[in-house]
Amino acid sequence: MRFNFSLMHYDKKTEIQMMVLEYDDFVVLGKGTLSDSEEEWADAYSTMPMHVCKRLMKGDKPVFGVFVAPNVEPNLAQQLFKATWYANGEFKELNIIPFSTDQITRILQAFRKNKFSVKKLKSILNRFAELKAEFKNGKEWYKKISEILPIFLMI
Repeated sequence: MRFNFSLMHYDKKTEIQMMVLEYDDFVVLGKGTLSDSEEEWADAYSTMPMHVCKRLMKGDKPVFGVFVAPNVEPNLAQQLFKATWYANGEFKELNIIPFSTDQITRILQAFRKNKFSVKKLKSILNRFAELKAEFKNGKEWYKKISEILPIFLMI
């Protein structure tokens, strides 16, 4: 499987960066903050929907956003649950998945130990995006993500 990694600078004023992981059949755009402050994660998250949508508009493969914060509190989960961006005359639904820093650390450790493949990463992100249809709000959605993530990491 082909893989391309880059750090992209989108906002020269604030030098906000986004990690881009491009695989043969999907793309992951990652962004995060180490702050617990709601204002900080809101600022760090603010440009993510636009960039996920721009990449999605290329239309060549599925795009997942991954947003990492020390804690995923209900307002952040809700923003990601309802993530959309207006482009070309319509609202595009976006798949931006929240992870706490602890969760992303466990994912990276499992990946490093070869406990799952890139194919499985895509499957996990797909499953978490599909879960949105089963819940009314981001708090419930993120709770379910947190419950099933350890199962994915053990298999």
